[in-house]
Amino acid sequence: LSKRRKQTMFTGIVAAIGSIRQVSPLGEDGVRLDVAAGELDMSDVAIGDSIAIQGACMTVVEKTADGFAVDVSAESLRRTTGLAGTGPVNLEKAMRLSDRVGGHLVSGHVDGLGVVRRFEPVGESHLLEILAPQALAGFLVYKGSITVDGVSLTVNHVEDLPLAKAVDPAWPEAARAVLAGRGPSVASAGAPGTATGAHGGAHAESEPWCCAFQINLIPHTVAQTTLKHQAPGRLVNLEIDTVARYLARMQEVAGKLPAQN
Repeated sequence: LSKRRKQTMFTGIVAAIGSIRQVSPLGEDGVRLDVAAGELDMSDVAIGDSIAIQGACMTVVEKTADGFAVDVSAESLRRTTGLAGTGPVNLEKAMRLSDRVGGHLVSGHVDGLGVVRRFEPVGESHLLEILAPQALAGFLVYKGSITVDGVSLTVNHVEDLPLAKAVDPAWPEAARAVLAGRGPSVASAGAPGTATGAHGGAHAESEPWCCAFQINLIPHTVAQTTLKHQAPGRLVNLEIDTVARYLARMQEVAGKLPAQN
């Protein structure tokens, strides 16, 4: 990655719903995406700028009359969902230092995949419940921040559940593989250790489990993002809070460092 790409940040506030309208083979298993920008203002976007697509930071390699193109590597395709085919996508341009952070600081680097367990109306809002694999469980906390498909959201409930209780056997194999630890996840290094359930009970090491977390979606968020299309068994891109990542790493190395006088 270029130095410029590494410094790119987003806010998790979706600017527009665009659409991947064409996927073309590129190199060894990579693809080029032709993206319709929808209502995203492209007037200040240049070749080389970054745009988050479904929460994944991508570099603009071409501008078109009503959109742009990006190149996606095989590794990015393996670690994300929603970029391998045509369909609606959440779009956000990289933030400027003068921008308001309406959500939270988001890097655009997907940490792993989650699986939708429930998506249903509750009054005027919607309840979105997602299952995350063990590798991400320690980063999910009540009232903490999480990015789902590029949308900055607040966690309202967290509970660790046995896989046998949480997973519907009718879900696609890809979804069940993610929760069983056979799917991609890049956040496991430095993850907090033994997980405890909602009532403080630690899971036996031999019992497969996952982390269920719930989010309340207001009507505006449902209307202005692709989250409106969610359904049980569907995969979503997850990015954990950067602060949680640093705290986990600090905890991991704390016992390895010499005492400071």
